Amino acid sequence: MSKYGYPSPITQARGIDLSYNDLMNYYKHESIERIWTIRGTLHTIVSEDWPIYQKAFESEWLQRWSKYMKNHIDRDLQDQLEKWALGVLEDGPKLQKELLDKATSTFGDKEFVRYAFSSWGGIVKSLCYQNKVCLSLNGTHFMYMLRRDSNRNERTQLSSDAALKVIYDRYRVSYAPFTINDFVHWSGTTVKRTKNIVHENSSNKQPSSIENNRGSVNVRTIPKFDPFVVSHKNKFYIAEENIPRIYKKAGHIEAAILNNGVIVGYWKKKNNRLDDFMMFNDNEWLKDHVIREAKRMKLLDSTEK
Repeated sequence: MSKYGYPSPITQARGIDLSYNDLMNYYKHESIERIWTIRGTLHTIVSEDWPIYQKAFESEWLQRWSKYMKNHIDRDLQDQLEKWALGVLEDGPKLQKELLDKATSTFGDKEFVRYAFSSWGGIVKSLCYQNKVCLSLNGTHFMYMLRRDSNRNERTQLSSDAALKVIYDRYRVSYAPFTINDFVHWSGTTVKRTKNIVHENSSNKQPSSIENNRGSVNVRTIPKFDPFVVSHKNKFYIAEENIPRIYKKAGHIEAAILNNGVIVGYWKKKNNRLDDFMMFNDNEWLKDHVIREAKRMKLLDSTEK
């Protein structure tokens, strides 16, 4: 645990010597991928780790997601739509909007169609859980495509609980201090299951809050819905009055600016460039450091101000 009491390995590692183009190359070469993993939300993970996540959470994903699906689509209709989507993807990768447009053209502009092909998953999310579809970089866009290595989940010999323990241990290294309730909040699993694998009530005591230290500057820009901002149930790394400015309605989370692990503002991009940023309260003194960080991340040219 760092002297500031925040998850330092994660925030220190944000973008170290890594430009936006470097990150895109990792996606291009399939070293990393975007996939619905933790808490059924879209995350970037190391591709080789996908079998561990699937082994740990597959039954929970399918059970939980099926409950949402059946509120709008019965099993027979879901099977029909999934089969149709796989057929469409056999012709090549598709954007979410392309899938939706094709679906409304085929089945009509109906509520169940928009639900099934919604931007937050729908039946494509179900197909990802089944290891049939993935979201991958195709050119400059993330697109849905058939998974070429559909048997990848068979490569791990870990049991479901053993796989969860691997993920728990990584969480502990990355996000300590934390409590079991934080891990449950982050992962979407249950308290009972977590206690069964770790045999303890909590890890290092979590601080109630941390302060932005003017004596030390370590500014990082993190993207929308970054794992850092969904890693703890208690948001001790942001002032309470600023929570609504980062955590929006319908699950939207702004791209944040950190200083020493404290969220001090947010930023927006356009065409993969820094478009604008806003600092909270008395953090205006950090503006020059934000510009410097944006240049380091190749979100601005070195000559821009």
